[in-house]
Amino acid sequence: MRDLRRLRRACERRIDELRIPRPFDLDAFIASVQKQRGGRRIHVRPSPIPASEVSPYGMWVATHDADFIVYEPETTPLHRAQIVLHEVGHMIFDHHSDEVVDPRILRVLFPDLDPAIVKLILSRHDHHKREDEFEAEMFASVVLERAGYEPGPVLTEDGLMDRIGDALGHPMRRRERGI
Repeated sequence: MRDLRRLRRACERRIDELRIPRPFDLDAFIASVQKQRGGRRIHVRPSPIPASEVSPYGMWVATHDADFIVYEPETTPLHRAQIVLHEVGHMIFDHHSDEVVDPRILRVLFPDLDPAIVKLILSRHDHHKREDEFEAEMFASVVLERAGYEPGPVLTEDGLMDRIGDALGHPMRRRERGI
């Protein structure tokens, strides 16, 4: 069993070094991370390939001088933010992968990117099996929590998000709501 408190504290220490805009703006946050990392460019773009068993919801590709994050565009704004922030978490924690990505997928995702300059590709389909996946996911969740991110009214009109959050949410939120 993972020590979630220790994991959360580790993420909070990293997040303490970042500027989180309020109200939350993903592009402004990415710009802040880029600045904090010495100006190293971070390019965030939608994936032209729908998420599937062979194509992930998100991917981080590092070259010698820039980082690229791709995300599944056919999702909610909250899920998009979670995907992108998850990949940023991998960057912040300097995670590495031993998993091989199908070169055909790379050619579709990055047609202008020379494969010879790619240093690292981080993409996993079996989320939550490795410690760094837990770390990246916790990082994303804590950033959104600290940002006070509120889903749009479409997700909250019938209280669905509150019910899901109550059932599956963070223990602190459950305590705050008296559950």
